[in-house]
Amino acid sequence: MTIQSVKRALDILSLFSPSRPNLSITDISRAVGLPKPTVHGLVQTLLEEGYLSQDKQTRQYTVGLKVVELGSILAGSLKINQVAGDLVQRMATNTGQYARIAIWDKDTMLVTRNAFPAVEGLIFQQVGPRVPAYCSSIGKAVLSALDETERVAYLDRTPLQRFTATTITDRKKLEQSLSMIPLDGYATENQEFLMGMSCIAAPVFDSSLKVMGAISLSGTPSILDAKCLEAIVPILVQTSLEISRRMGYYPEANILRKG
Repeated sequence: MTIQSVKRALDILSLFSPSRPNLSITDISRAVGLPKPTVHGLVQTLLEEGYLSQDKQTRQYTVGLKVVELGSILAGSLKINQVAGDLVQRMATNTGQYARIAIWDKDTMLVTRNAFPAVEGLIFQQVGPRVPAYCSSIGKAVLSALDETERVAYLDRTPLQRFTATTITDRKKLEQSLSMIPLDGYATENQEFLMGMSCIAAPVFDSSLKVMGAISLSGTPSILDAKCLEAIVPILVQTSLEISRRMGYYPEANILRKG
């Protein structure tokens, strides 16, 4: 049974995104298809409970600190963060690159943890951002590990939007690049989502032998230079394997059971 007022409140919270962080009552009313008085009442309740905040000058609304608090709780409770935090921090420190953990969620990649090499032990657990799968290294790592039926279904329902001049928007070209990732053991992204930043990533598997997410190393485009890749790819791939093991990934045991 759906409680209408709760659903409407959640629909309002779901409107906010990195590309649309501030909304007016009129914006919200149009987006959810509800009268302004109804929207105003729902927004006031969310405001009073800390799920929204309001800019006193513009009168527009954005997400409140309560949402941030809940995100921190979620990040701390995720198993992948708990088992992989120390490994990802070690990877960042050993490579001198910015490292991330991300999970596959609703056709996108949701970043759940960030680690920085400059300050050892400095790990941010906030959930987000959410990034497209087809133009991020973490997403490509996951897409390459999905079974063919799942991957084709994803590509069928996902418009390949251009974010930068190097975003791959040709489906055949994207499929070709995804087919090479299992052979290489890692995925790359050359400023396809954000200019000035390039990344490499490797998939993470769970006890069901299914891909559940990925870890990545990010930096300037020079991270993709052959000499740099030679130094950091083994660390990335070994770390992803260690995390998968901690998540219960033992394909050899499954083969023995089948035998």
